[in-house]
Amino acid sequence: MDKQDLQLLIAYNCWSNEKVLGVVSKISGEDFKKKLETGFNPVRETLIHIFECEAGWLKICRGISDNNNINIENNSESLESIKRKWFDLNENFQKYVEALTDEDSKRKISYQNDAGKSYEDALEHLIQHLVNHSTYHRGQIMTHLRQIKAETVNTDFLSFIDEYSQSKN
Repeated sequence: MDKQDLQLLIAYNCWSNEKVLGVVSKISGEDFKKKLETGFNPVRETLIHIFECEAGWLKICRGISDNNNINIENNSESLESIKRKWFDLNENFQKYVEALTDEDSKRKISYQNDAGKSYEDALEHLIQHLVNHSTYHRGQIMTHLRQIKAETVNTDFLSFIDEYSQSKN
């Protein structure tokens, strides 16, 4: 992967997050916090999980290892507050990948997981993992929304590519 590939992946991830936040904005506060009998976490908890992981991966990619988790677990956080924080995170991630060089994508980054186990992976693999992880959980949110008969949204990569290509013309 080169810089352009990483920019495209992050642009897709940000686009998908914004699409999901848009449809989630239309459900009731009760549905936002509702745990389904099928075992799905509430939409709110899943969104927070995605956000916190993405924020954590950005810190790792930047080489920040202060072990301070980015938390928005405060139950008083509204969806609007979460959205504002997420839009800031999206912007920061896009600026980060814009500043990279092609060589940076192969750079090895050392980090520890929450259990303290050490790893070293290429930046390109960390970003691919982040996007894959977020895609998985956005899919869970769409399943949750279908189960409560709420509006869903298409966040397929090729749908993003079609929209992205049209905006470039």
